[in-house]
Amino acid sequence: MNEFEFLAVLLSIVFGLALTQVLSGGIRLLYDQPIDDERLAWALVVVTGLVVNWWGFFRWSNYEAWTFSTYAFLMLWATSHFALATSLFPDTVGAEIDSSRAYRIFLIVFIGAILLDVAEGVLRKDVFATPLYLPIMAHWALLLFYRLLAAPRPAVSRGIAWYIFVTMLAWSFLARRLLPG
Repeated sequence: MNEFEFLAVLLSIVFGLALTQVLSGGIRLLYDQPIDDERLAWALVVVTGLVVNWWGFFRWSNYEAWTFSTYAFLMLWATSHFALATSLFPDTVGAEIDSSRAYRIFLIVFIGAILLDVAEGVLRKDVFATPLYLPIMAHWALLLFYRLLAAPRPAVSRGIAWYIFVTMLAWSFLARRLLPG
């Protein structure tokens, strides 16, 4: 087993746990209350992001200069995705949670995950390979900051969530295939 395979097993466990958290959290929420469309959009964003980043980790398979700091950073990067899933659907058996506080935590974690994703690209030395990558990440982060700080009307908040989901799908399935890099 080489370094990549060793790390891939561990990161797959972390990504798998994150995916389990979103799916089980969504099902739990269905039993407790009807799921609102903003939470559904964020769940779809997180699931899409998990799958895309889990798949994208394969780009590390040819990496040869493994160090503990690279390993530790990639664990932090994967853990940020788990934190994203957990902040969207926290384990709150029998506990009441403040939904506005929960969304604030989710948005902060999401901004952190975006920053770590960009740093992962920098570490892999291909962050500039696809010209639209940084503008996509930057505008998502700005939208999340706006949602976090401005507390816009509910329709705007839902619109931001659905917009990020649709652009993430377009980025994942169209732009990454058609653009160089």
